Amino acid sequence: MRLKRFTGPYLCTTAILSCLPFPSILAAQVSVLVDDQDPGVLYQGSPATPWNIGQTCVACSATIDPKQTYDGTWSDATFRDDGDVPQSATYNFTGTAIFVYGVQVQLSTRRPADVLFSIDGVMQAPYTFQPSSQNDTFKYNQPLFAKQDLSNSPHTLVLQNGRVGGGPSLVLVDYLVYMSNMSSSSDPITNGSATSISTVTVTFTPTSLASGPVPSGLPGTENRAPSGLSGSALIAVICLAGGLGATLISIAVWKLHRQLRKTAHDGGSKSDSLHTSPYSPQIYPFVQHDTSTLLPVSAQGVLGQSLGTGNIGFQGSRVVQRVSTDYSDSVEGSRITAPPEYRSRVHG
Repeated sequence: MRLKRFTGPYLCTTAILSCLPFPSILAAQVSVLVDDQDPGVLYQGSPATPWNIGQTCVACSATIDPKQTYDGTWSDATFRDDGDVPQSATYNFTGTAIFVYGVQVQLSTRRPADVLFSIDGVMQAPYTFQPSSQNDTFKYNQPLFAKQDLSNSPHTLVLQNGRVGGGPSLVLVDYLVYMSNMSSSSDPITNGSATSISTVTVTFTPTSLASGPVPSGLPGTENRAPSGLSGSALIAVICLAGGLGATLISIAVWKLHRQLRKTAHDGGSKSDSLHTSPYSPQIYPFVQHDTSTLLPVSAQGVLGQSLGTGNIGFQGSRVVQRVSTDYSDSVEGSRITAPPEYRSRVHG
């Protein structure tokens, strides 16, 4: 019987919570940052025109500040127009978007940039840049490539510095960022020592981001990776609000349920007080009250005081009220009086 008192509110809470889109929270978008020196990046070039590890390259003329690059590293490749084989860099990832960042050379006397990109063998917009400054300066955290709206499946990115029959090209690669939808049972980081930026939707913005012209072929691209899906965060907020609302509704229903039961019980007690003879008073088993401080009770009465034809005594661990149904008084006078100690504990 006690179980039935709470079944209604619990079923209400269960029904409301089951309608909330909690499974959506299990799929979150993560941003994964991949350094240029990550083992998952495969560099290829000819013996005459290899890739150089920028921070340790002695023959490289570009004086890059390592403190301005991610993890203090970058990869340097120079393509000349004298029949050299173009250098390439390949990276496999699973995700919905990928971005490539590098260092932009500003001095006009240095080589321009002519970099080709492909995703799964499909050519993408190239990155080209012509230095025009009179100062030998560099811009860091510059977006070289951006591709979004990919299926959340394995993809292959190929970067090619220069093209056969084309002009010279210089590229300085710093890091990559790709976005992936990760469920609670999967891990999007599968290559080398790539670092997950966050396990929820994030916006990746390099701390030392420099302003500069937008690379050609990437219309509308800002100097940062675009933010992740804000819908996941919105769904999480809605679910939390819905869960809180369901809890409050459940508590309100439960309290109303108790109030109705109490009202019905009080009404029944009042109606019992207007009994007619013969009358059998209700016997309450006070098993939930502390009886440790009650005084001993004998079969003759309490402390020698007669209770008429009724008395109170101990029966095991329960206090039992034994009352005779033989009453000679009127209805108003047939009241059973208990000792003050008993009244204060049970009815007080």
